[in-house]
Amino acid sequence: MRSDLLSLSNFSIDYDAQKLFFAPLPTGLFSVKPHPVVMILELRVQDCPVDLVVDTGIEGIVLFEDRLRRRIPNLRTEDNVEGLTIGRQSRAKQATLPQVQSGARTTNLKVLLPQGPHGNILPGIDGYWGTASIKARRIDFNFATKRLSWQD
Repeated sequence: MRSDLLSLSNFSIDYDAQKLFFAPLPTGLFSVKPHPVVMILELRVQDCPVDLVVDTGIEGIVLFEDRLRRRIPNLRTEDNVEGLTIGRQSRAKQATLPQVQSGARTTNLKVLLPQGPHGNILPGIDGYWGTASIKARRIDFNFATKRLSWQD
């Protein structure tokens, strides 16, 4: 979904009704970092912050392995599966990361770990957080307050 156009107003995705609503929203539960075009969600992986682009088109969570390992040299992973293919040419691992914190909740998180883009593409971004990963009934994007909330 193109958030550069959608960021001109607040919106909600109602997955139950299969509708997109544009309207002012109440303050959400999770704070996101300011960015001119996208929403950035911060997770803490093994007590280190990682910044993820919020993406409504991805089903899971994708973390760029090379960037994650630079940020967290002693990164611990469990249940590794090597050699997955995503897209036409990208290779990735699937792994479970212990001690991932989002808000007040700490959990073990299953993620895809491809290599990140080369050079200065997406600087400061460690991956993508797919909204489908939380299986919410409704997700509210409030660009005015830089807040994201959802209903289970």
